Amino acid sequence: MAVESILNRPRSRSTLKAQAPTLPLELQFLILDVVVGEAGSPTIQREPTLQACMSVCRPFYDYLTPIVYKRIVCYSSTHTKEAHGFLSRSPHLLKHVRELSLRKAKESSWMDKGSLVENLLILLSENALEDLSITFTDRRVVWMELRDNIRTALLKATGPGSRLHTLSLVNAEISRNLFDGLSSEIRVLDIRGTTLPFQRHHNFGKVPMSPIPRPQLKVERIALFHSRDVVAHLCNRELDIAFPELKTIDLPSGYPALSADSIEHLIRHAPNLERLRVSVNKGGIWRPLDFNWLTCKGPFKHLEIDHNLTGLASTVLPSLVHSAEAVVSPSKLETVRVVAKRSADQDGTFDFPLALSQWVVSLDLREELRRPCFPNMESIVFDFRELRLPPFGAQVLRKWVAGREAARGSTEELTKFRVEYLL
Repeated sequence: MAVESILNRPRSRSTLKAQAPTLPLELQFLILDVVVGEAGSPTIQREPTLQACMSVCRPFYDYLTPIVYKRIVCYSSTHTKEAHGFLSRSPHLLKHVRELSLRKAKESSWMDKGSLVENLLILLSENALEDLSITFTDRRVVWMELRDNIRTALLKATGPGSRLHTLSLVNAEISRNLFDGLSSEIRVLDIRGTTLPFQRHHNFGKVPMSPIPRPQLKVERIALFHSRDVVAHLCNRELDIAFPELKTIDLPSGYPALSADSIEHLIRHAPNLERLRVSVNKGGIWRPLDFNWLTCKGPFKHLEIDHNLTGLASTVLPSLVHSAEAVVSPSKLETVRVVAKRSADQDGTFDFPLALSQWVVSLDLREELRRPCFPNMESIVFDFRELRLPPFGAQVLRKWVAGREAARGSTEELTKFRVEYLL
């Protein structure tokens, strides 16, 4: 349906009015901004939603075209087929495409000759992509099993001369050649579940006899999980500082301990590191985060914890409290942000005692962070808005916390840093 609507859309000036008849053009564009904001997910399916607006007049068409085609997200083979269809039939639209996201395309889409994924990648590798995100299927994709055209397209889209700012390659075995030739324009690198081809004599984490000379990367944020060999490879270079601009590490997993080696490498090669973000998803086993190591031995000033609450008691906050108790030397930590969510599959009801337990432990964490070992603490934020507590429940929690603080006494030490609860 999306392809038909694009084919039937008037394209020439003879079929479009020169301008909309009544409202001033500035007001018309303001209305269009609102319509675009309500158009939903930036897939090709949003185009029919905006077709009526695009068909009103030529200014509307010219204004909306770069917005509609800036980002293409393909969640299935159907989306990939539609995207390839209208881009191949309307090559003038390629200049507007800046972001491409392929989500779990079928394995045959990467292996078969002339597949839609292959054709779409080749089509867009000629264009100036700024954001490329590929989540491979549940079965790990091996680089040498990909077709030559796909490998060439990926190397071209990510290599020198490209305008790529964000690169995400999830769940795949990727060639060292791709990482050796990464564009220096990349600012965000997502390598969750990404590994290198096995080498019989490869020693993880050890600098080779002749490091590969390549320019410093300008990556500012990196997301990793089970990516130890990729990180070690990127850090093995003649330059002492591999990531001079890296500031944030994302651990989108409930297994932060598995990424400890990667963090060790990055700390040695990224002098400006200051923020660590950890996500604990439903079903993930939370291994206690080494708070002492992160705050005393590590360079991190800002710590963000994002975790889901199911029907079971969460161990995230208790683990933080336990680790904070073990800190004995001055810490660099300045801010802590804890975000608690309810799982997406939960119904409208929520276990109130479970939410209450989060508040209880949050007070204990506040007390630990007030110790002299944390002299730079500026703020701690507990964001419970996504728990969607009923108004009555939120009021009860506020009064309970206020009463507990009053019982402990309001001293100058209790207001050492800003504490905020978001409901």
